[in-house]
Amino acid sequence: MHRRSLCRNLVCLPLVVSGCGGGQPSPTTAVLTVKEARTLAPRILASRLIGPALGSRVIEAVRREYPARGGIPREVDLYSQPEFAWPQINGICRTDVVTVEYDWFDHDNASETTPLNVVHVEAVSRYKAFPMPPGEPGSSTNEEAQSEQCAKMTTAKDAFRAPSAGDAQWLAKLAQEYMRGPVGRAFPFTCDDFQDLSCKRSGMALRGLSPGRATRVVAVDCHNRRPNDQINYCYQLTFPYPDSDNVEWQIAVEGGMRNGMAPVEIRSLHLHHQRKPMVMH
Repeated sequence: MHRRSLCRNLVCLPLVVSGCGGGQPSPTTAVLTVKEARTLAPRILASRLIGPALGSRVIEAVRREYPARGGIPREVDLYSQPEFAWPQINGICRTDVVTVEYDWFDHDNASETTPLNVVHVEAVSRYKAFPMPPGEPGSSTNEEAQSEQCAKMTTAKDAFRAPSAGDAQWLAKLAQEYMRGPVGRAFPFTCDDFQDLSCKRSGMALRGLSPGRATRVVAVDCHNRRPNDQINYCYQLTFPYPDSDNVEWQIAVEGGMRNGMAPVEIRSLHLHHQRKPMVMH
């Protein structure tokens, strides 16, 4: 496993977000109609919202509407063309995701001609893993081949969250291991599942919990370090119920390596299930 950076900083897009060190981004004002927010092609929409320099890099837009108030557009995620991550991490592409929120809360009802203003803009990087091309990792020809792999990708919506590109490399390997399911699982596994005390449901759920579905991924302290491990990284991933912001599953996964060339192995995994909140009608 080749790695060139241990940084954990959140990457923010320059000129779009101010205060990447934890401050609030400065709102941008850009007027468009509800119809335009719903129908403009991703690159044109992005150019209207964040400017042509950044908008020209956008290949996809994921739009969300507020179901009440006439289904008014609420926000949009703008995904840039994936590119070889910098600092360069083998097998990892990066896409910049700009989230633009409209002033949906100021409109009781919406028609196609209702004007929308931008009230909040923020940006983060997400990541995609890909099989390593032939060649010696670190060589100019191999790095060029990896860059070409990223440039050929036609979708970015499946990119996953990670604290950094280096963490993305770890998460991709750990997820590949735990998503094989409970059969033949060699790593220590525990769960809190109040709907199935046998944890059978939790074990089967692992197969569907890809990092791309997680709405929150953070680095956490490691507790199960093996004496012969040279490297350990641990993460908590949060997964919501479908079509909801309510948390359904949380994974706490700890991974380690004996040396820089050994495979990434899961040291322990804990899965917590949370019941869906009851809605009163």
